[in-house]
Amino acid sequence: GSIDARFRAVEKTSAMGDFQYSGMDGTTVPHSIGHTNYSVYVTPSQTTGGDLGDVYVERAKNGFTVYNSGGYTGGGRYQITH
Repeated sequence: GSIDARFRAVEKTSAMGDFQYSGMDGTTVPHSIGHTNYSVYVTPSQTTGGDLGDVYVERAKNGFTVYNSGGYTGGGRYQITH
């Protein structure tokens, strides 16, 4: 297909947004994908001051939860691809 058609297809299979890290308590981000066959990429959107630690993402069919082992509770950004 054309490059334009390929871009439209990618737009339908990915989503991006902002969330707040909540340390070891985790932050749940809802979505409506309906299955767990997707990838989640997360990154801080501001300086963590070295407090992010290890990051773990737990996927579910209608949301995912982001945990971090450090004390960071600031902003983050996610991208889901499926």
